[in-house]
Amino acid sequence: MSLYRAAKMGRIPGDGFILTWGDRQIPFESLSSQVTDPVGGESYYSVKFTAFGVSAAVELRTKVKSYRFGSDEELATARRLAAEALVVYGSSYNGLTYPDGENRVELMGSSCG
Repeated sequence: MSLYRAAKMGRIPGDGFILTWGDRQIPFESLSSQVTDPVGGESYYSVKFTAFGVSAAVELRTKVKSYRFGSDEELATARRLAAEALVVYGSSYNGLTYPDGENRVELMGSSCG
């Protein structure tokens, strides 16, 4: 499995990525924002998927087309793998240099990282 940042979204905030998993190439878009934990008060980066399986920006720059998932299970697994890869990605392939919890990826109402 690998993750490649394929596109900036131009005037719209966010990034376009390609998750390569086996023979699949899955485009997706995400948006990162700095937030403060209301309970502990610590600051961290929250990343949310804004599109998954499709990205016009990625397709324009790489020709990777939208991906059609074969099942809900395949979609859930791909989202989990992408979330884990985004934690490692951080802000520019540097996620492992940050303390645990500095980068958190929202995954269906819960966070990973």
